[in-house]
Amino acid sequence: MSVRYLLLAAPPLVVTIGLAVLAGAELSGSHPLTMGAPRSVPEAIALRDEATAARLLEDGAAADEIGLIRAGILTGQPVLATPLEAAVLVDAAMAFTYLTSRGAGVTPELSCLARDIGGRAVPRLLANAPACPPGHALQTVLDRP
Repeated sequence: MSVRYLLLAAPPLVVTIGLAVLAGAELSGSHPLTMGAPRSVPEAIALRDEATAARLLEDGAAADEIGLIRAGILTGQPVLATPLEAAVLVDAAMAFTYLTSRGAGVTPELSCLARDIGGRAVPRLLANAPACPPGHALQTVLDRP
């Protein structure tokens, strides 16, 4: 075996070992390649993981509680939103219906938010809101500290 063959084998070997380390980390729960499991009801809804959202609600999370949606899921920055706002932001009608059945309060601002994002499914579930300035409801959600 010559040094030349070892040098030719080194790059694929390094890539293989690197992928094995990343796969092992994913399996152990650290999630270096993915966002990992949703951490809040709004985040689960934003990721369209209604089953996790339902489980979190069944485990005691409030249907009206503002939760964090991590950066990179909806926008490049973290977003604080209620579960209903998250359902409106991703136009998830089934999640919206489930949340209202669990007692989440529907406000006129949700209609404004649905209008701001141009949703199609959720606005059918909402009553027409009073006139609201275009973009104001979306900016209110994005500007939360």
